[in-house]
Amino acid sequence: MIPTDDLPLVPVGMFDSGIGGFTVFSELRKHAPSVPVLYFGDTYHVPYGARPLEQIRLFALNTIDFLVGKGAGVIAIACNVSSSVLTREDRDNAQVPVFGLVTGGAQHAVNVSRNGRIGVIATAATVSSGSYQREIKMRNPDSLVEAIPCPKFVPLIEAGERDTLKVMDACREYLAPILKAGCDTVVYGCTHYPFLEDALCEISDGRLTFVDPAAYLAIDVVNYLAGLSGAELSKYTGNVETRIYLSEQSETFVEKGSEYLGIDIEALIEVENINREISEKWEENSG
Repeated sequence: MIPTDDLPLVPVGMFDSGIGGFTVFSELRKHAPSVPVLYFGDTYHVPYGARPLEQIRLFALNTIDFLVGKGAGVIAIACNVSSSVLTREDRDNAQVPVFGLVTGGAQHAVNVSRNGRIGVIATAATVSSGSYQREIKMRNPDSLVEAIPCPKFVPLIEAGERDTLKVMDACREYLAPILKAGCDTVVYGCTHYPFLEDALCEISDGRLTFVDPAAYLAIDVVNYLAGLSGAELSKYTGNVETRIYLSEQSETFVEKGSEYLGIDIEALIEVENINREISEKWEENSG
Protein backbone atom coordinates (compact mmCIF):
# COMPACT_ATOMS: atom_id res chain seq x y z
CA MET A 1 0.00 0.00 0.00
CA ILE A 2 1.22 3.51 -0.86
CA PRO A 3 2.14 5.59 2.23
CA THR A 4 -0.81 7.91 2.82
CA ASP A 5 1.34 10.96 3.44
CA ASP A 6 2.90 10.66 -0.04
CA LEU A 7 -0.27 10.14 -2.06
CA PRO A 8 -0.56 12.20 -5.25
CA LEU A 9 -4.28 12.89 -4.82
CA VAL A 10 -6.28 13.75 -7.93
CA PRO A 11 -8.10 17.11 -7.64
CA VAL A 12 -11.88 16.83 -7.79
CA GLY A 13 -13.61 19.30 -10.08
CA MET A 14 -17.07 20.24 -8.81
CA PHE A 15 -19.67 22.69 -10.11
CA ASP A 16 -23.13 24.12 -9.53
CA SER A 17 -25.07 27.25 -10.42
CA GLY A 18 -24.18 28.73 -7.05
CA ILE A 19 -23.77 27.74 -3.42
CA GLY A 20 -25.82 24.53 -3.59
CA GLY A 21 -22.88 22.38 -4.62
CA PHE A 22 -21.31 22.98 -1.23
CA THR A 23 -23.62 20.25 0.07
CA VAL A 24 -21.64 17.83 -2.12
CA PHE A 25 -18.35 19.50 -1.13
CA SER A 26 -19.21 19.01 2.55
CA GLU A 27 -20.13 15.34 2.05
CA LEU A 28 -16.89 14.72 0.16
CA ARG A 29 -14.84 16.22 2.98
CA LYS A 30 -16.53 13.94 5.53
CA HIS A 31 -15.00 10.92 3.80
CA ALA A 32 -11.83 12.48 2.40
CA PRO A 33 -10.98 15.66 4.33
CA SER A 34 -7.79 16.43 2.43
CA VAL A 35 -8.80 15.79 -1.17
CA PRO A 36 -8.08 18.88 -3.34
CA VAL A 37 -11.24 20.49 -4.71
CA LEU A 38 -11.66 22.86 -7.65
CA TYR A 39 -15.15 24.35 -7.36
CA PHE A 40 -17.00 26.46 -9.92
CA GLY A 41 -20.13 28.38 -8.95
CA ASP A 42 -21.93 29.95 -11.93
CA THR A 43 -23.19 32.88 -9.87
CA TYR A 44 -23.66 35.07 -12.96
CA HIS A 45 -26.29 32.66 -14.31
CA VAL A 46 -27.92 31.45 -11.07
CA PRO A 47 -30.59 30.08 -10.94
CA TYR A 48 -30.44 27.48 -13.69
CA GLY A 49 -33.96 26.18 -13.04
CA ALA A 50 -35.85 28.25 -15.62
CA ARG A 51 -33.21 28.04 -18.37
CA PRO A 52 -33.54 25.87 -21.51
CA LEU A 53 -32.15 22.37 -20.99
CA GLU A 54 -29.80 22.59 -23.97
CA GLN A 55 -28.30 25.83 -22.67
CA ILE A 56 -27.65 24.17 -19.30
CA ARG A 57 -26.04 21.24 -21.11
CA LEU A 58 -23.67 23.62 -22.94
CA PHE A 59 -22.84 25.33 -19.64
CA ALA A 60 -22.02 21.93 -18.11
CA LEU A 61 -19.81 20.78 -20.98
CA ASN A 62 -17.94 24.09 -20.96
CA THR A 63 -17.50 23.97 -17.18
CA ILE A 64 -16.12 20.43 -17.29
CA ASP A 65 -13.54 21.52 -19.87
CA PHE A 66 -12.66 24.54 -17.70
CA LEU A 67 -12.12 22.46 -14.56
CA VAL A 68 -10.09 19.83 -16.41
CA GLY A 69 -7.95 22.66 -17.76
CA LYS A 70 -7.37 23.80 -14.19
CA GLY A 71 -6.14 20.33 -13.23
CA ALA A 72 -9.23 18.33 -12.21
CA GLY A 73 -8.75 14.58 -12.65
CA VAL A 74 -12.35 13.63 -11.89
CA ILE A 75 -15.62 15.59 -12.07
CA ALA A 76 -18.46 15.59 -9.53
CA ILE A 77 -21.50 17.31 -11.03
CA ALA A 78 -22.86 19.02 -7.93
CA CYS A 79 -25.94 20.24 -9.79
CA ASN A 80 -28.99 18.07 -10.40
CA VAL A 81 -30.16 19.67 -13.62
CA SER A 82 -26.65 19.49 -15.09
CA SER A 83 -26.54 15.83 -14.05
CA SER A 84 -29.93 15.38 -15.72
CA VAL A 85 -29.15 16.93 -19.10
CA LEU A 86 -25.73 15.45 -19.84
CA THR A 87 -26.01 12.38 -22.05
CA ARG A 88 -24.10 9.14 -21.66
CA GLU A 89 -22.14 10.15 -24.76
CA ASP A 90 -21.28 13.53 -23.18
CA ARG A 91 -19.82 11.77 -20.15
CA ASP A 92 -18.00 9.16 -22.21
CA ASN A 93 -16.42 11.92 -24.32
CA ALA A 94 -15.12 13.83 -21.32
CA GLN A 95 -11.37 13.77 -20.73
CA VAL A 96 -11.83 12.48 -17.17
CA PRO A 97 -14.41 10.35 -15.29
CA VAL A 98 -17.67 12.23 -14.63
CA PHE A 99 -20.02 11.38 -11.73
CA GLY A 100 -23.55 12.75 -11.26
CA LEU A 101 -26.31 12.92 -8.68
CA VAL A 102 -29.47 11.36 -10.07
CA THR A 103 -28.85 7.61 -10.03
CA GLY A 104 -27.68 7.45 -6.41
CA GLY A 105 -30.53 9.61 -5.18
CA ALA A 106 -33.13 7.60 -7.07
CA GLN A 107 -31.78 4.26 -5.83
CA HIS A 108 -31.72 5.32 -2.20
CA ALA A 109 -35.23 6.78 -2.40
CA VAL A 110 -36.51 3.43 -3.68
CA ASN A 111 -34.61 1.64 -0.92
CA VAL A 112 -36.03 3.71 1.96
CA SER A 113 -39.61 4.24 0.79
CA ARG A 114 -42.03 1.95 2.57
CA ASN A 115 -45.04 2.50 0.32
CA GLY A 116 -43.43 3.23 -3.07
CA ARG A 117 -44.78 6.79 -3.14
CA ILE A 118 -41.84 9.13 -3.67
CA GLY A 119 -41.77 12.89 -3.97
CA VAL A 120 -39.12 14.85 -5.84
CA ILE A 121 -38.59 18.55 -5.16
CA ALA A 122 -36.43 20.19 -7.80
CA THR A 123 -36.02 23.09 -10.17
CA ALA A 124 -38.46 23.35 -13.06
CA ALA A 125 -35.70 22.28 -15.46
CA THR A 126 -34.90 19.10 -13.52
CA VAL A 127 -38.58 18.20 -13.24
CA SER A 128 -39.14 18.78 -16.97
CA SER A 129 -36.09 16.63 -17.83
CA GLY A 130 -37.85 13.66 -16.22
CA SER A 131 -34.55 12.29 -14.93
CA TYR A 132 -35.65 11.33 -11.42
CA GLN A 133 -39.01 10.03 -12.62
CA ARG A 134 -37.26 7.70 -15.10
CA GLU A 135 -34.58 6.51 -12.69
CA ILE A 136 -37.05 5.80 -9.89
CA LYS A 137 -39.46 3.98 -12.22
CA MET A 138 -36.57 1.97 -13.66
CA ARG A 139 -35.81 0.66 -10.17
CA ASN A 140 -39.42 0.23 -9.06
CA PRO A 141 -41.95 0.23 -11.94
CA ASP A 142 -44.82 0.23 -9.46
CA SER A 143 -43.72 3.42 -7.73
CA LEU A 144 -45.70 6.65 -7.79
CA VAL A 145 -43.51 9.71 -8.33
CA GLU A 146 -44.78 13.18 -7.47
CA ALA A 147 -42.25 15.65 -8.92
CA ILE A 148 -42.78 19.27 -7.88
CA PRO A 149 -40.93 22.28 -9.36
CA CYS A 150 -39.84 24.70 -6.61
CA PRO A 151 -38.79 27.98 -8.33
CA LYS A 152 -38.81 30.04 -5.13
CA PHE A 153 -36.21 27.97 -3.27
CA VAL A 154 -32.91 28.76 -5.01
CA PRO A 155 -33.31 32.58 -4.97
CA LEU A 156 -34.21 32.42 -1.26
CA ILE A 157 -31.20 30.21 -0.46
CA GLU A 158 -28.78 32.27 -2.54
CA ALA A 159 -30.06 35.33 -0.63
CA GLY A 160 -29.15 33.63 2.64
CA GLU A 161 -32.70 32.95 3.87
CA ARG A 162 -33.27 29.76 5.85
CA ASP A 163 -36.25 30.06 8.22
CA THR A 164 -38.01 33.27 7.21
CA LEU A 165 -41.76 33.54 6.61
CA LYS A 166 -41.12 33.40 2.85
CA VAL A 167 -39.17 30.16 3.26
CA MET A 168 -41.82 28.55 5.44
CA ASP A 169 -44.61 29.54 3.05
CA ALA A 170 -42.68 28.14 0.09
CA CYS A 171 -42.02 24.86 1.93
CA ARG A 172 -45.69 24.57 2.79
CA GLU A 173 -46.69 25.24 -0.84
CA TYR A 174 -44.33 22.71 -2.40
CA LEU A 175 -44.83 19.91 0.13
CA ALA A 176 -48.64 20.10 0.03
CA PRO A 177 -49.12 18.02 -3.15
CA ILE A 178 -46.48 15.53 -2.01
CA LEU A 179 -48.22 14.97 1.30
CA LYS A 180 -51.60 14.82 -0.45
CA ALA A 181 -50.24 12.06 -2.73
CA GLY A 182 -49.33 10.00 0.35
CA CYS A 183 -45.59 10.07 -0.25
CA ASP A 184 -43.37 8.92 2.60
CA THR A 185 -40.03 9.85 0.98
CA VAL A 186 -38.77 12.99 -0.75
CA VAL A 187 -35.62 13.37 -2.87
CA TYR A 188 -33.75 16.67 -2.89
CA GLY A 189 -33.61 17.16 -6.65
CA CYS A 190 -31.46 20.25 -6.21
CA THR A 191 -28.26 20.52 -4.19
CA HIS A 192 -29.43 23.83 -2.73
CA TYR A 193 -32.39 22.30 -0.92
CA PRO A 194 -30.61 20.65 2.04
CA PHE A 195 -29.98 24.20 3.27
CA LEU A 196 -33.73 24.28 4.02
CA GLU A 197 -33.91 20.89 5.74
CA ASP A 198 -34.93 22.30 9.13
CA ALA A 199 -37.82 24.23 7.57
CA LEU A 200 -38.90 21.29 5.41
CA CYS A 201 -38.84 18.91 8.37
CA GLU A 202 -40.88 21.35 10.44
CA ILE A 203 -43.54 21.69 7.77
CA SER A 204 -43.69 17.93 7.11
CA ASP A 205 -43.93 17.23 10.85
CA GLY A 206 -42.07 13.93 10.65
CA ARG A 207 -44.24 12.48 7.88
CA LEU A 208 -41.46 12.47 5.27
CA THR A 209 -37.97 10.98 4.97
CA PHE A 210 -35.67 13.28 2.99
CA VAL A 211 -33.00 11.77 0.71
CA ASP A 212 -29.93 13.84 -0.18
CA PRO A 213 -28.23 12.55 -3.37
CA ALA A 214 -25.10 14.57 -2.45
CA ALA A 215 -24.07 11.89 0.04
CA TYR A 216 -24.11 9.15 -2.62
CA LEU A 217 -22.27 11.25 -5.21
CA ALA A 218 -19.53 11.92 -2.64
CA ILE A 219 -19.21 8.20 -1.90
CA ASP A 220 -18.96 7.37 -5.62
CA VAL A 221 -16.13 9.88 -6.06
CA VAL A 222 -14.31 8.74 -2.92
CA ASN A 223 -14.49 5.11 -4.03
CA TYR A 224 -13.04 6.07 -7.40
CA LEU A 225 -10.19 8.03 -5.80
CA ALA A 226 -9.47 5.25 -3.33
CA GLY A 227 -9.17 2.83 -6.23
CA LEU A 228 -6.60 5.10 -7.87
CA SER A 229 -4.54 5.64 -4.74
CA GLY A 230 -4.83 2.23 -3.11
CA ALA A 231 -5.20 3.81 0.33
CA GLU A 232 -7.79 5.10 2.76
CA LEU A 233 -8.40 8.74 1.85
CA SER A 234 -9.55 9.58 5.35
CA LYS A 235 -5.94 8.97 6.51
CA TYR A 236 -4.28 11.19 3.92
CA THR A 237 -2.13 13.82 5.61
CA GLY A 238 -0.62 15.65 2.65
CA ASN A 239 -1.22 19.26 1.64
CA VAL A 240 -4.67 20.12 0.33
CA GLU A 241 -5.48 22.83 -2.16
CA THR A 242 -8.95 24.23 -2.60
CA ARG A 243 -9.77 26.78 -5.26
CA ILE A 244 -13.17 28.34 -5.87
CA TYR A 245 -14.07 29.98 -9.15
CA LEU A 246 -17.15 32.19 -9.56
CA SER A 247 -18.58 33.67 -12.74
CA GLU A 248 -19.52 36.79 -10.76
CA GLN A 249 -18.40 37.99 -7.35
CA SER A 250 -21.04 37.51 -4.66
CA GLU A 251 -20.82 38.70 -1.06
CA THR A 252 -23.65 36.37 -0.07
CA PHE A 253 -21.81 33.42 -1.61
CA VAL A 254 -18.70 34.25 0.39
CA GLU A 255 -20.60 34.81 3.64
CA LYS A 256 -22.89 31.79 3.46
CA GLY A 257 -20.28 29.53 1.91
CA SER A 258 -17.80 30.33 4.67
CA GLU A 259 -20.48 29.74 7.27
CA TYR A 260 -21.51 26.40 5.78
CA LEU A 261 -18.00 25.00 5.21
CA GLY A 262 -16.58 26.42 8.43
CA ILE A 263 -13.65 28.12 6.69
CA ASP A 264 -13.08 31.60 5.29
CA ILE A 265 -13.37 31.07 1.55
CA GLU A 266 -12.81 34.67 0.41
CA ALA A 267 -9.08 34.20 -0.27
CA LEU A 268 -9.80 31.03 -2.27
CA ILE A 269 -12.04 32.74 -4.83
CA GLU A 270 -11.19 33.81 -8.39
CA VAL A 271 -13.72 35.26 -10.83
CA GLU A 272 -13.85 33.72 -14.31
CA ASN A 273 -17.09 34.08 -16.25
CA ILE A 274 -16.57 31.11 -18.53
CA ASN A 275 -20.21 30.65 -19.61
CA ARG A 276 -21.11 34.23 -20.44
CA GLU A 277 -20.31 33.89 -24.14
CA ILE A 278 -22.63 30.88 -24.37
CA SER A 279 -25.54 32.75 -22.79
CA GLU A 280 -24.98 35.86 -24.88
CA LYS A 281 -24.92 33.87 -28.14
CA TRP A 282 -28.01 31.99 -26.99
CA GLU A 283 -29.86 35.26 -26.39
CA GLU A 284 -28.78 36.60 -29.80
CA ASN A 285 -30.03 33.49 -31.59
CA SER A 286 -33.24 33.43 -29.57
CA GLY A 287 -33.91 37.10 -30.27
